[in-house]
Amino acid sequence: INFTIALAPGGTAVDFEKVTLTYTNSTQYQQLTRNTDITTSVTDGYWNIVAIRNGMGSTNWLLEKGEQFEIGARPLGGVYKNDQFSLEVKPSTGSPLDITRTAPAAIQAINILY
Repeated sequence: INFTIALAPGGTAVDFEKVTLTYTNSTQYQQLTRNTDITTSVTDGYWNIVAIRNGMGSTNWLLEKGEQFEIGARPLGGVYKNDQFSLEVKPSTGSPLDITRTAPAAIQAINILY
């Protein structure tokens, strides 16, 4: 599962080294582990930054004004067709972001869900 995240207008920087990400569906709750590398590959049970857009000159875990992070998340057991799931992005301070989606009716092993 990939999604892009940015600061709200007027928001303060968010340190993604202190962010937690949880995955839930009708049968499970998982707190995904942060991969300490910024890389395009995501391992089962982990999440990480897979791309930084509009970077402010440094590649780090601090989301700053104007930047966008593409986050990759890979829950253990995967995502199944027609499954409703939620990802909750919880910064160390401030409000969490809840993303709720329904998986498509057909998913191939090579599909990336956005």
